[in-house]
Amino acid sequence: MHVLWLVCLGLCPAVVGGQLAGVKPVDATAVPFEFHDAATYEGRSVLHFRNLDLRDKPDRPLAADFQPPRGVRYAMLPIGPTRETALSLLWIPTAAGGPALWLDANRDGRFTADEKHVFTAKQLEITLPIPTESKPKGKTVSRTLIFRRSSLGDGLRYAVRGYALGSLELAGGKRKVLIEDGNADGLLNTIGQDRVLVDLDGDGRFDAVLEQFPLGKPIAKDGQVFVIRCDPAATAVVARRRSGLEGKLRLDLAGAAKAQNVAVELVSDLGELVVVEQLGKSIVVPAGDYYITAVRLELADAAGKIWSYAFFEREQPTFPVPAGAEKHVALLDKLTMEVDANSSHGGRTKPSESMYITPHLHAAGGLELSSCRIGSGGFSVPTEDGAEIVLRSPEGKVLSHGVSGFG
Repeated sequence: MHVLWLVCLGLCPAVVGGQLAGVKPVDATAVPFEFHDAATYEGRSVLHFRNLDLRDKPDRPLAADFQPPRGVRYAMLPIGPTRETALSLLWIPTAAGGPALWLDANRDGRFTADEKHVFTAKQLEITLPIPTESKPKGKTVSRTLIFRRSSLGDGLRYAVRGYALGSLELAGGKRKVLIEDGNADGLLNTIGQDRVLVDLDGDGRFDAVLEQFPLGKPIAKDGQVFVIRCDPAATAVVARRRSGLEGKLRLDLAGAAKAQNVAVELVSDLGELVVVEQLGKSIVVPAGDYYITAVRLELADAAGKIWSYAFFEREQPTFPVPAGAEKHVALLDKLTMEVDANSSHGGRTKPSESMYITPHLHAAGGLELSSCRIGSGGFSVPTEDGAEIVLRSPEGKVLSHGVSGFG
C-alpha cells in the first residue's frame, strides 16, 4: 500500500504576498548597488520581521527514517523567488537544552544534526545561500537570517539582515538610494513589498516618512515621475522615467461569476505596481506592457457561502495597454488542473513507500491557485476547505486517501 502525502498548492498569501512578483531583466542603464550585511543603517533598523506559519503536520514529506522530536511544529521558510526554493523548518520551543529549530538546507527531508540550531540567546542567526532563480540549485546569494521567539506564546519570527546602497540619476541629479528586504525572502526585487528610500531633497539623509516607498511605487521629483526597479541581488538597479503616455485597462472575471473584495496586482514594463480593486470598470494607467502578479477575490456559491481565492503568478506573459486605447483582459480564464506524483525519495515509487502528491490549478495568464478559504471578511480567514485525493487499485479498491489543504 502507498501512503499519500498531500502538499499544499502554495505558501500562505498573507505571508508571501507578491513574493513571486519579480521584474523583467533591467536595462543597460542599470548600476550595481553595494550590499551591506548589517541590521541597521545610521542607527535605524532595516530588519523586517515576519511570523512563521506553524503547523502540526509538515508541508513536505519527511524521510522515512527520520523520527520527529516530541512537541515539534512545522513551517515553510519562504526564502528565494518561488515556493520550490522555500525550506522546510522544524520548531521545538520546548526542546531539552533550549528552544531549537531545524532547517532542511539541502531539501532531503532528513534534518541531520548539522541542520539543528539551538537558541542560546534572545535571537539566533543562521547564514544560508538563498537562490535568486526559480530553481533551488541555481544562482545564490549568501544572507544571514535572524530568528526571534515571539514575545507571546511559542511562535517564531524571522528577518533577513542587510540592505543595498547606491545612487541613481533622478531629474538631472544623483540621489542616494537604499533598498531593504521588506518581505524577508532574501531578495531585493519584490515589487510592492521591498522598501526603497530615496534622498529626494539631497540632504544626505533618508526621511522615513517622506522619502520611503514600496518598490514599484511611482516617485515624483521636479515634475517628473520615476519608478525604481532592480534584480534580486540589487546588482543592477535603475530609475526609469514615465513617458506620460496613458491608456485604459478594464479587467473582468471570465465566465458569469460575480466577484467581490477584488484585488488584482499588475506590474508594468517600467516596474510600476498597479492595483485594481474593481472589475468591469475602465481605469487610466500608464501605457506599456503589463503582467499580472496576483489575483485575490471572493465568490459566493449557490448556498450563499463565501469562498476566498488567491492566485499568484507562475509565469509572466505580458499584454499591452496601448496609448490612447483601451485593453480588456478576462481574468482566470481556461482553468486547468495538473498533478505531480513522486516518491518521498524521488524516482519511481515502490510498494509501501510514501507518495508526494502536488496538485496545481492553473489559469490563463500564468496564474496558479495558492489559497482557497471559506468564509467572509478578507483573505485571512483561518477555516479552509480541501480536496480529497484517493489512490485506487486498477480494480477500484481504495488503497489510501488524504485531504489536500492550501498553504
